[in-house]
Amino acid sequence: MKSRERIVGFDAREMWLTDNWSDDRKNSFLIRLDVSKPLSTDVLVWPAALDEEGVGYIESYGYQGLWSELYNLRNAVNNAKFLQSKHYYTVAITLLLDGISQYDLGIWDSLIQSDLPVAPEDTWTRIGIDVSDISLLSGLMNCGFDPMMENVDYLRSKWSPYLNKYHLFSDYHAALEFKEFSNERVKEHAPFYLFGIWLIENVI
Repeated sequence: MKSRERIVGFDAREMWLTDNWSDDRKNSFLIRLDVSKPLSTDVLVWPAALDEEGVGYIESYGYQGLWSELYNLRNAVNNAKFLQSKHYYTVAITLLLDGISQYDLGIWDSLIQSDLPVAPEDTWTRIGIDVSDISLLSGLMNCGFDPMMENVDYLRSKWSPYLNKYHLFSDYHAALEFKEFSNERVKEHAPFYLFGIWLIENVI
């Protein structure tokens, strides 16, 4: 199924950090323990490249620290000398619209800048789907397990087959089911939403 999507913003995310998740962190937060580099809407999971050196271009930021204009983002990374020898992805983050109530759509209309392009371009590649709250905190990679309250082994066996090498969903229906599960599991962050992560440029 192809879902309708709306661009929330753009970002440059680091790709130079490898094996930076300890075993304890993986056991606490990840479903697939064999994923070496999780990618996410959540900057605590997948840091913004410009933030790695404390570079701030606040005037160009859009929603939740994303960039509202791809042109300004490209200028910023091109002017950041420390990035010239770094590997990073330029990405677009989209909100998947199917299944969102009219009330929530109204909230998103007020949050997303109206001058953003509406849909992903044909030349972009979708990396996967994250399940995150309205602040882009990932329910898939940043809401820790409670072994005293949850059967973690069961959850891993149930959801692992649906996650790709970046710990993101490739299947829309599985992501939708996990969203409903997360709404019950982590009520303090509900409602969760589905977000597409699209690769625009792979800068090596």
